[in-house]
Amino acid sequence: MKKYLFGRPNRATVFAVAVSVITVFSFAHILYAGENPCSFSGYLWGTGARSSFEVFSDTEALQIVFTWPSGTSDIWVKATDNGAKEVLIDRSLSEGDLLTLTGPGIFHFEIYSKWGGGCWKATVKKIK
Repeated sequence: MKKYLFGRPNRATVFAVAVSVITVFSFAHILYAGENPCSFSGYLWGTGARSSFEVFSDTEALQIVFTWPSGTSDIWVKATDNGAKEVLIDRSLSEGDLLTLTGPGIFHFEIYSKWGGGCWKATVKKIK
């Protein structure tokens, strides 16, 4: 018979701990574009899953290249300006994996799954 330090864990406790761990890893990241190149990555657990990050850009242009499990999922990217007042782009990554942005400002990106899931990565580089 196994002995547990705080009693036998039930399914609700295990689920709560798992959700807490996933939430910690899905908080938004902020990047100063002066770090060149840099990348963000995450894992979408299935339909409806979301992850986000923000990029600060000065007056220079930035190039963002996305990688994802193409063919096994439908991953979308939505980019908004600072304050999420204007949607700059909202499209499937299968329509193009390269975005070019010009600053200045903070750009908010949301990566989400319409079906399927898997790892995604966004690499940010300054265009010289």
